[in-house]
Amino acid sequence: MRLLTVIHGPDAPTEFRFAVSLADGLALESMPSGGYDVVHLRYGATVGRLYNPWSSDSMFRQVKADYALDGSAVTMRIQHTDAYYPVVADPHYER
Repeated sequence: MRLLTVIHGPDAPTEFRFAVSLADGLALESMPSGGYDVVHLRYGATVGRLYNPWSSDSMFRQVKADYALDGSAVTMRIQHTDAYYPVVADPHYER
């Protein structure tokens, strides 16, 4: 699943929250890459992955993007100051 987020100007928010609802027995586990694995607690198996987000501006320059876990929501933070708009960010989930 891809959720392209388009930021149209400097007054746009820098944080975007995505509610995460997991079935019983599943949990999010932080990964060194900056993403999160969805892990089956009983078996320790990874059943899904929320990859570290990428973001770039209209000049194809990388814009810093990362996640923060806030309870049952993942917040994607985009530092788009001094970017050329629009900026596109992509949180990518795969199972």
